Amino acid sequence: MPFSRPHRLHPLVTRGSGLSIPWAGGNVLPALRRPPARLLATSAGAVVALAAFVLPCVFVAAGRKQILVVTEADVHAMWKAIPYQRAIVLWPDDQADRLKQYQTFLHEKPGLDVYNTKGLMNEYPRALFQRRYGFDPLALLDEAHHSQPLKKEFIIGEQVSEDEAHAFALIHEYMTLKAGIPVVAFDPPNPVRVLSPRHTSTTAP
Repeated sequence: MPFSRPHRLHPLVTRGSGLSIPWAGGNVLPALRRPPARLLATSAGAVVALAAFVLPCVFVAAGRKQILVVTEADVHAMWKAIPYQRAIVLWPDDQADRLKQYQTFLHEKPGLDVYNTKGLMNEYPRALFQRRYGFDPLALLDEAHHSQPLKKEFIIGEQVSEDEAHAFALIHEYMTLKAGIPVVAFDPPNPVRVLSPRHTSTTAP
């Protein structure tokens, strides 16, 4: 029977890896010799640290969700409270799309035209409005009208500057004067109100 030379183990197996061979007098994985109590303490500490981070996040997220739910309910209630079948609804805020979503997905109040005043400063929405109603909503945005006192009854929401507030108020005033249908100011959480042409002394071009 031919003599078989024993195979030598790679040095990394016997030394560098932390493994030793039982039949060579060693133990498998000496790194696992740590006391169980120490492992439990380490695991418990990790759980506590994770809980300290996660629980506040969950609480904050839940709180924010609740706030959003309440706000959505209030906005929807205000929307449903508008008493007109046909009207212009002005909400100078990016959230004005919410009202259009009620129309699209819930089929509510299809006769109301919702506008974000800020959007009418762009040429395309402005042209669409003019085509629909027969007048330019920005017709009063000239130096002569800007020099007139700001009429607070035509302010809806908060604008970033007094100049923008004045420009928006002029747009709202002119719509009220020219539209021929009710113009509704939508400004949560303030109640819905109707802008009255009696509050304007502007001569319409």
